[in-house]
Amino acid sequence: MKSISVYVVAVALLVAGCTQPAPPSTQPAAGAPLSTPVSTPVSTPVTPAPTLTTSPTQSATPRSIPTPEAASIPPATSIPITPAAFFLKVTAPQDESVVTTGTVQVTGETTPNAVVTVNSQLAEVDADGRFQVSLNLTEGPNLIEVVASDFSNNQFRELRTVIFVR
Repeated sequence: MKSISVYVVAVALLVAGCTQPAPPSTQPAAGAPLSTPVSTPVSTPVTPAPTLTTSPTQSATPRSIPTPEAASIPPATSIPITPAAFFLKVTAPQDESVVTTGTVQVTGETTPNAVVTVNSQLAEVDADGRFQVSLNLTEGPNLIEVVASDFSNNQFRELRTVIFVR
């Protein structure tokens, strides 16, 4: 009965927030009569337990600690990226136009990353899909073939005729 009362006292001291080290425990040795106390020294300090304050109308039950509201983060939304429709639009020169100089600027637009050739000459396509190539003309009618290809082997082809007159 003595060991139970020591246990009850130790629990009561922890609940009361005692800052003193716990008294040495007394437990009977194995096989010893209950009246023979055995002393075990305590070598580490006891950390005090948090105190519970009670008033006559309150019970000593622990309460939950309020936590700050979590920031409201909207759910992630995915935006589908649809590739631009593949196209080719030659903006200059106009078909069957007559020029008096020996060169002509061929300009147009296509899908960015498309490959464009003008009369088999590779044209540089910028990030917006625009291209421009300067062609030398021979006297008389000149056929200009513009071909755009994408990585899926789709192709568009436009033909223009430009007539060079001296």
